[in-house]
Parts: sequence; structure tokens; C-alpha cells
Amino acid sequence: MRKIFLKTILSFSLFLLINLKTNAQEINLENLINKTWLLEKYEENGEILPPKESAEEEKLIFYKDKSTVWVTNVGTVKGTWSYDEKSKNLAISYENNEEEINLKIIRISESKCIFTLKNEETGNLIKVHLYLEK
Repeated sequence: MRKIFLKTILSFSLFLLINLKTNAQEINLENLINKTWLLEKYEENGEILPPKESAEEEKLIFYKDKSTVWVTNVGTVKGTWSYDEKSKNLAISYENNEEEINLKIIRISESKCIFTLKNEETGNLIKVHLYLEK
């Protein structure tokens, strides 16, 4: 009886630790994402590709008020973002664009962000690697 009780306590403690760690990571996403990001590389069908020449100066900027700006070589596009903790989906809606862009966050740290998105033309998943602007 005592063994069962100890196993139950141990299992419950382990469950709490995992949940607390997961919740801490989820809460930190909003603090980590609110920066200016540059494209490092992207992967499609196992092929790692550098940014296209036209995208070398592009920036993706997230703000704490849930607004975002995409700076391209032709101008800037403003929008808003939201994050769903359960699905790890970062949804971006840009002005003058009816469709929402959905990014699945794979990994994020103080200096790197990796997400996937669907290539609407091919249906393939693209893994995008961003780095922090210095």
C-alpha cells in the first residue's frame, strides 16, 4: 500500500514539474517573439536554401501590443498577431489580406526562431529559420 502511495506521489510530482516547465515556456513565447527578426535560411523538401536576394533585407517585427510589421524591399505591411498555446500556432493577419498566415512555432530562444508554414502553391511545409537583428 505504501509503495502504491509513493508511486502515485512521485508520478503526480513528475506531472506537475512537466506542466510547470511547459507553461513557463509558453508564457515566455510572448516575451521572446517581441523582437525584430531576419531570415537566416529556409528548408523545403529537405533542401536548405539561403534567403533570396530580394529577401535579404526583409524584417519581421513583433510588438507586445500584438501588432506586427513585415518590412520588405518594396515597402512595409502592418498587421496583428495572436498565439495559441495548445497548437503552438502563431497567426498573422496583414492589412489588405483576407487570409491569415499560420506559423507553427518549432523552437524559439533569445536569438533564434524556427517555424513551419505551408507553401500554398505546392502544399509543402517550409521550415523557416530566423535570427535576431543586432
